[in-house]
Amino acid sequence: MKSNLHSTHPASSFLLTLVVGGVMLTQPHFATTAETSQAGAVTFQSSDPELQQLHDSAIDKIQRHLIEYAPGVRVLVNSGDYTGLFLENAVLNAESYARFDPAPGIANMQVHFFTQREDGKFPNVVWPGYRMRETNRKPGEFTPVIPELDGAIANYTGINGICFPYHAWRLYFWAGEDRDYLEQLYTALETYDAYLWKTRDSDGDGLLELWCIYDTAEDYATRLMTRYAPSHWPYEIPPGASGAPVPTDPDSFRRYWANHNRAGHSPPASTDEVLVPFESMDVNAYSHAARDVLALVSAELGNGKAEHWKAKAAEVRALIRDRLWVEEELACFDLDRHGRRNPELIHNNLRVMYYGGFSQEMADAFIRHHLLDPEKFWTSPPIPSIAINEPLFENVSGNNWGGQVQTLTLSRSLYGLERYGHYAEISLLGEQLIETWVKNDYCYSQQVDPFTGLNSGKIPDGNFTMTSTCLAYLPRMFGIYPIVDQEKIWWSALAREGNELRTTQRRGETAYELVIEAGRMTGHVNGEPVFSCNEGVRVVTDEAGSVVQVIGFSPEPVTLDLRIGDTTIRGEVKPNTVHEVDDGGLIRVSAVPFDYPYEESR
Repeated sequence: MKSNLHSTHPASSFLLTLVVGGVMLTQPHFATTAETSQAGAVTFQSSDPELQQLHDSAIDKIQRHLIEYAPGVRVLVNSGDYTGLFLENAVLNAESYARFDPAPGIANMQVHFFTQREDGKFPNVVWPGYRMRETNRKPGEFTPVIPELDGAIANYTGINGICFPYHAWRLYFWAGEDRDYLEQLYTALETYDAYLWKTRDSDGDGLLELWCIYDTAEDYATRLMTRYAPSHWPYEIPPGASGAPVPTDPDSFRRYWANHNRAGHSPPASTDEVLVPFESMDVNAYSHAARDVLALVSAELGNGKAEHWKAKAAEVRALIRDRLWVEEELACFDLDRHGRRNPELIHNNLRVMYYGGFSQEMADAFIRHHLLDPEKFWTSPPIPSIAINEPLFENVSGNNWGGQVQTLTLSRSLYGLERYGHYAEISLLGEQLIETWVKNDYCYSQQVDPFTGLNSGKIPDGNFTMTSTCLAYLPRMFGIYPIVDQEKIWWSALAREGNELRTTQRRGETAYELVIEAGRMTGHVNGEPVFSCNEGVRVVTDEAGSVVQVIGFSPEPVTLDLRIGDTTIRGEVKPNTVHEVDDGGLIRVSAVPFDYPYEESR
């Protein structure tokens, strides 16, 4: 199924029609819960009052974000006044809710399918029509009205980061493996990747470029503000190109350098101070994720293009390593428009991991030498937007990516660390987040002070991403998490004094239950016990409940006592090790470094 918004304006506006198989339609079809194969029922009862309240409060507050966007279109939107579907988080966060109901996540993705331009560009945000009517807001430039979505407004003024390819891929399995949806995903990603390479390598040097703040959605980020990156940029020519707006013009400064204007900054003395485009680790990683998922989707569809897209993804990984990775620094750095390295160490390295753009060795090195360093990123709570020892670090409250911990970073880091097998670091991070959420009286904010752990975000409670982040970490630490694209189930129980737990997860006709009592966990499938094990490890089963692996996700080595029927398996399981269970024993199949606590001399 193919859906497009066609561009007919000389610069960039739109004739709003939906094309499906060459036929123009007036109303898109969106999936509902009844049309998906399962709505993942979850229960969670813990004797630990903190864990119980975390789960209950996150579930309660995320309900505020379930709205009817248009007649028959039920989605999960952003927080407070930001009731839009943002490309940076709408599908990412919805995957965390898929355990309860995958339909809103599918709808979130379909809104973006529907509003993708014919040239491949996605809107960075789609605002609901009712909000525009209630506030009497008028559409701005490059923001067409979408009548098929009840007058929603699509905004195309930045590329915003496609934080959806892997989540959209897994939602396919959560929601019943609809092939039409998967065909839509393939076409959307293929068209988007082509758009990036057509427009975002303006100097032809083979690296993709960042042009504005909304390309990464890092509002007020000092690394972008100090180099006079425009806030948004609706043009398909870069800043500094002939005929493009310039910040020395007062009207253009107010309009396109809006973050600077609102912050009370003066326009630059000359356009020479505008140092974008950047050769960008983020934008190149966007392409990697698109191509990597295109390979996965191709294999599932059997279209013969899986190897092609694997090779294309590998090309981007090589570009990132060869052109942006600095071996003596063990990190990636962007280059400004003159080819000079932007010297500050930024959290965006973790974003590249989230998008799969690092090698294993690069990920291990960045985590060891930077992420776990308390003088850089391992604050309490981790992870500030810029390393705290950098001159550009600012501990500014509100919606500001100049320093403080952002919930989107916490969410993306979870998936990035998992991708590279750094499970124990997730447990360390999750424990600090639990402490932070409890300290803030279960109030979920967009932004947190990295030294006090106190909320400082613009929206004081119920932030969509933070509630979703809570619901993503908890089952990975104390619960059941289906790895739907691998047909596996994770059963996890970190040791936590006094915690007795009973949690369930339903997938289709299968009911999974994990019981934690007296330091042991027992897994049940459809009421039948399939294993028991001491706390401190993650047991991996297939969907029928047969144990296939044990993962060391605790920060300390654990002496394993695993019982499967009449068989008992014992052995040491170290952090970040993966063991296969075979013939009554453990076979270690992988291990990545775990260098915590951080010691400079190591």
